[in-house]
Amino acid sequence: MPTRSQLRRSERIHRRTGRTFYLATRMFPKRIRHSTYVLYAFFRVADDIVDTTESIPPPVQRERLEQMRDAVLGRTETDDPVLLATRTLLDQNEIPAAEVERFIDAMIADIEHEPYETRAALDAYMRGSAVAVANMMLAVMEPADFDRAKPHAAALA
Repeated sequence: MPTRSQLRRSERIHRRTGRTFYLATRMFPKRIRHSTYVLYAFFRVADDIVDTTESIPPPVQRERLEQMRDAVLGRTETDDPVLLATRTLLDQNEIPAAEVERFIDAMIADIEHEPYETRAALDAYMRGSAVAVANMMLAVMEPADFDRAKPHAAALA
């Protein structure tokens, strides 16, 4: 499990940036609640990088997202509490690295977003952003029948 200080940092990000979801998350059992704080913080930090288009040039945004990817997947060292907590959570819950890869790829695509020309292009973006998030949450929530829950989570995402 992530350390207490890593959890506190993740929870503060969640509470500050997603108040309604934060309140709903408090209804989860402790294990799922703590894991949700960590995942939410990871997603929020990545999204905040993408949302800084006025102050940070796109090449720097891409570089920061790649650094996040490498740190979370254990390719590089980090002292960032959210990234360390996410790395621990991925290992504990056997969350496939491919879900992180897809999520970060979608965030990178969002930096210089152009309107999606086709439904297929939109679906590909959604697979990387919302569906990757849903799949990571499913791994944390451990439904009784993961394979049965997965398409429903994807549709909801």
